[in-house]
Amino acid sequence: MSKNHCTALAIHNSYLNDDVINAFLDIVKLQTSFIPQNVLFYETPLMYSAVENVDDFQILYNGSIGNDAIGHWLCVYYRNETKCVEVYDSL
Repeated sequence: MSKNHCTALAIHNSYLNDDVINAFLDIVKLQTSFIPQNVLFYETPLMYSAVENVDDFQILYNGSIGNDAIGHWLCVYYRNETKCVEVYDSL
């Protein structure tokens, strides 16, 4: 884990933000076969790569954009065996 990851994850009593989620996704990429996309792609959803014949997950943001943005995170999991999409909402 890099110093940037530790810095992003070490901020206590704060809201989840892009840096924290991306640090988590980088750790997931290093430790698993998943290839989650950068959460900053939420502004351009076509940047998310489609997957076929494998399980996959992405973390997506839903809400306003900017310094005082209010929103929430969605974790979307695709289970290839059953061709099922599961959505976990942080609300």
